[in-house]
Formats: sequence, structure tokens, C-alpha cells
Amino acid sequence: MPKRSFDVVVVGAGVGAAAAGALLQRRGNRVLFALEKAPPKEGPVGVPEITVSLRGGVAQAVGEELHLHNEFSRAWTSVGPFRLLFEGERMVGYDGAELARAFGEQGTFAAENLAGLDAAFERAAAVFAIPPPLPPLGFFERRSLKKLRLGLDIAERAYTLPARLHTGLDALAPLASRLTGAPRTPLARTVSAVPLLMNPGRLSGGEAGLATLLRKRAVELGAQVENVSAPVEQLVHSGSRVDGLLLSGGTEVGAAAVVVGLESAPLARLLAPLGRRVRGFLPSLSALRPTARECTWSLTLATRSVPLPLGQAALVQLDGASVLIESAPGGDQTRLLVRGISQLDGLGDPDLAAFMRVAAIALEEAVPFYRRHVIAEEPPRACGERYDPTESALGIGGLRELLPFKNAVLCGPQVFPGFGLTGELLAGVAAAAGIGPLTRKQQILAQG
Repeated sequence: MPKRSFDVVVVGAGVGAAAAGALLQRRGNRVLFALEKAPPKEGPVGVPEITVSLRGGVAQAVGEELHLHNEFSRAWTSVGPFRLLFEGERMVGYDGAELARAFGEQGTFAAENLAGLDAAFERAAAVFAIPPPLPPLGFFERRSLKKLRLGLDIAERAYTLPARLHTGLDALAPLASRLTGAPRTPLARTVSAVPLLMNPGRLSGGEAGLATLLRKRAVELGAQVENVSAPVEQLVHSGSRVDGLLLSGGTEVGAAAVVVGLESAPLARLLAPLGRRVRGFLPSLSALRPTARECTWSLTLATRSVPLPLGQAALVQLDGASVLIESAPGGDQTRLLVRGISQLDGLGDPDLAAFMRVAAIALEEAVPFYRRHVIAEEPPRACGERYDPTESALGIGGLRELLPFKNAVLCGPQVFPGFGLTGELLAGVAAAAGIGPLTRKQQILAQG
């Protein structure tokens, strides 16, 4: 059987990989998605995840180019003001009128300042509609975003929040970004946590649903999908170029360029056989190894037991931890999805028992005596990686090195971890922009 060849092979099932592949197919490339496993199911017991809004910036740019405006609108639904439960205190919504009722003049002041942060997000989102180059070629150059950073620094000082509300913003950041702690600059905090706080919404199927939507559009445009039963075995290369991939079962696929959007462990396994070719890159990847994972716990309660002030998105702050509770009412039953961050143990596994202890305390705070009303529940599971914040010009962490091949780029969660979902979309857009000229050159040479 002759070897199949494509302009671009995309490895990985994440949002960045899906966005890169869809954009490259839209721009006239022949794209193959090599999925190492079937895309994840649409969340535990059908509860979709709350994620950042798909408004403005890079999401808008992707939607416009792929003509996905209507699909994005149907997939994303606003859930109203975000709720915040302080330990031992009442539930308060991040809504102007409610803040004013709860805190008087201080609440009115907080509402005005939150509106200022929201305006700062719009400013940042407009800049990322035209993404800067991938690191280290431009994104981490201070000069490229100096004016934006200055403006957001000023906004951060001007729009100061009462201590308790500001703590809520920082507590939300690890769930909105891919970092274990709050991003270290106003830019990263504005792009990741502010839209989730100010404009929370349900994205059908969560981030996996968004990736599926992007891949579906790519297939409609002519892309192909290869579902392999085992991980991609290795990159086939000659010198400084990748020539293709060796899939499970010994099938080789040729490629003019490769886009890789994997989490840290499968990425390291894919690169390890390359030996000397990646000896300068692997230490950087190792330094960014995940130190925590997001964990989720899904259960169904009798609707009568769920307090109305819980709303559809509530953050419970405990001593040294914060837990996000999402609710989806449905008649006599209400589905809850409890989300938090768990540190990894010495073997690299999340401590699910510790997460469950914290999650149970948080749920008891929000829904007293919830155990009496449980109808069904699923065991906890781990999902996305979280990394320790690292110093960088923009305070968002991430890899500074490119893959050691001229025609291979990364678009996974390690590239812009401080920006969360927006960062993965941004990585996909930037990868497509970087790969595009290489594939066009190969197409011209083939025609000549």
C-alpha cells in the first residue's frame, strides 16, 4: 500500500490542535488529524463545563474565518452572574445591583471597578485578534505588547477591588488558566480569570466539545481524521525536517509539516526516541512538567435540596483551597459538577482522596446536608494539567523553545498556560500562521 502524504499532520485532540488544523485546511492545505484516542465524552453525566466566554479577540477571529459564528452561539449559553461563597458568610453574586445591596457603597464601588476590569479584557481581547508570533520569535518580546501591558497595569491600579472580592478573582485563576496559582501580571489575569468571572457560560461538551466542533468544520472542508488505537509511535525525520509520522501498526504517513498539541507526558514519549535532536528541548519541557491537575466530581441531587442562591456557577473559598460548583437544574433533579485543583504525588498522579475531602466540605457549605439528597454520583476524575507559574515577560509561563525542526510546531497547553482556553486557541492560530508559509513553499516546489 503506498504511503499517504499530507501537507499537514496534526497530532492531538485538544483545542489548539483542532483550531490549527481547521485553519490550515481552510487555507488550502490537505490536513490529517492523528487522534491518539477518541475525543473525551461530553463531561460527566452530561454536565457541560463552564468556561471562558467565546466573545472577542482570538475566539472571534477563529469563528469569523471558519464561519462558525452560529455554531459558537448555539454551543455557548450564559449562566448569569457568578456567585461567590465565603467560608461562614453568605453567597454573593458578581453583579452590580446585588453587590450594592450586600455591601452598600463598598459594593457599588466594587461593581464599578469590576466593570473597569471587564473593559480591560475587551482591550486585551482586541489585541489578540491578530496574534503575535510563537515564542521565542516574538511573543515574549516586551516591545511587542509594551503599550498593552502598560495600559493593563494602569487599569489594575485604578480598578482596585475590596480585599474579599479580589481574593475571589485570584482563587478563580487556577481554574480559568493552566497555572496552579494566580497569573503574575494584569495581562494574564485579565485574559484568563476576568471573562470567566464577569461572563460565565456553559460551553456544550466543555473544551472537548469545542475541539470537536472545530474538527468537524475541518472535515467539512476536506480534512481527514485517523483514529489510532495506540499513541503515535514516532516522528520520522531527516536532519532538521520532519518527514511524517509512524502510526500504531507500522503505518507511515508523510507530511510537509507537523503540528503537535499533546499534554506533557505523551509529548515527552513522542520526542524521547529522537535522542540528540531534542536534547536541548526536553530539559525545557521537563522544567514545565505539570505539578497539579484539575479534578471533577459529578453528582445528581434532588432539586428541592439545592438553595436558590447557589445559582449556576459558584466559587466556594475555603482555607487554602477554592472549589467551583456548577449546577444544571432539570425538573426534579439538579446535576452538580464540582471542580478543584489537586497537587500531584511522587508518581505524578493527582491525590483524588484529598480533592474529595475538600470538595465534600465545599459542597456542604453550599448545599447543607447534601448527602441526604444524593440520587446518583460518579467517582472523581482528573482532567487538564496545571503548571507552576514561571517568570516571563508577560507573567504567563510557557515554553520558550521551539521544537528542533523547521517544519514542526507546538500548540498544546504548555505554550500559553497563563491564558487558559484562550491561550490554546491562540497557540493554534499562531501555529497555523507559522506553518502556512512552509506548506505553501512545498506545494510550489511540488508543482515545479
